[in-house]
Amino acid sequence: MMDGDSVLPGARFVSRFVSRDLARRDFSLDVFRGLMIVGMIFVNHPPPDVPTYAPFAHAAWHGWTLADTIFPGFLFTVGVSIRLAMADDRGRPLGPSASLLRRLLARFGLLMLLNLLLVNFPYYWWGKLHFTGTLALIAWCYLFAALIYLYAGWRAQWVLIVAALGLQWAVLALLPVPGYGAGVLSPDGNAASYVDRLALSWLGPRDAPDVNIVIVPMAGAVSTTVIGVLAGHWLRGERERNARLAGLFTAGMLLLMLGSAWEVVLPINKQLWSGSYVVFMAGLSMQLLAGIKWLAEHCRYQGWAIPLRVAGANALALYLLAQSLQRVLVYGRVTTEEGTIRLRHLVYQRFFEPFVARELGALVYTLVFMLLCYSVVFVLYRRRIFLKL
Repeated sequence: MMDGDSVLPGARFVSRFVSRDLARRDFSLDVFRGLMIVGMIFVNHPPPDVPTYAPFAHAAWHGWTLADTIFPGFLFTVGVSIRLAMADDRGRPLGPSASLLRRLLARFGLLMLLNLLLVNFPYYWWGKLHFTGTLALIAWCYLFAALIYLYAGWRAQWVLIVAALGLQWAVLALLPVPGYGAGVLSPDGNAASYVDRLALSWLGPRDAPDVNIVIVPMAGAVSTTVIGVLAGHWLRGERERNARLAGLFTAGMLLLMLGSAWEVVLPINKQLWSGSYVVFMAGLSMQLLAGIKWLAEHCRYQGWAIPLRVAGANALALYLLAQSLQRVLVYGRVTTEEGTIRLRHLVYQRFFEPFVARELGALVYTLVFMLLCYSVVFVLYRRRIFLKL
């Protein structure tokens, strides 16, 4: 649910995979999503073997940087979009139905297929296929959060979040890891890695996940998405707009405080997707979305946000373009006088390093990379073509 799902009730679609209706899209949510997808490109696509500015590098283990706010912010938008899209013409939540469930499963399957094609490109050898990756995690979070939304009311959704984060914390704190004991949160001795080794050993070492740990962090990632669903409930409520924005901002502040307090006993950790990380980042997302909505809808300041809306309205296309180009640059080879060199090494060394090196060079390289991909979605935006699943 990366594109087309922030469309408000009653939108008309040109086809199963393309929408041309811009007026019915939620402007602020598109802007928020655009900010997240642009941030994702800056974080994930720097040149090889070049230091980057600290905010664009993930925390080594505990703690967080700007880079660590991007993915939970994106999953938060997935949750908000679930609530906005799965509603009738009056904005009331839809109930489960056979057709809607088929649609959910179809989207899940398509995201998993796209992930499979991207992370294994250009070598699709059956014995070495990888099934994990960013799109795969988004697919699972979308599926679980959408099912929770359909079958549980908003109160039950809160209960499920608390239960999931509580169970995750219990596993991290109480499950004894051979050679380390219980409650160890080091990269090698944490219980989440141990659970993965037990449950995923059948995959073999060839399928090492992008984020090293899969199962236990999933509880946190899904919780982040469901918090987005709850934020969508609030935004679709009957209160006056400014009251809704003030409530969202205040809730974000409370979650920031709770996450900071929880960090004392459970460190903020993206790779573990710890409960303190979930709560803290959800608070940041709520405040940022409330701020964007206040500027765009209350103050009517929208010109500054149009470039981000362009990216957010076609987030799926932008992500696929960036990932595809990255794979070409990584696996492409060029023969020079010095021998064979990867294409992205050659591009950086020939066109960037002689003029701007180190952190600034990495930033300029990534900016050019992003603008190349952005130019395509800009053309799509001008032609009112919005890809969706």
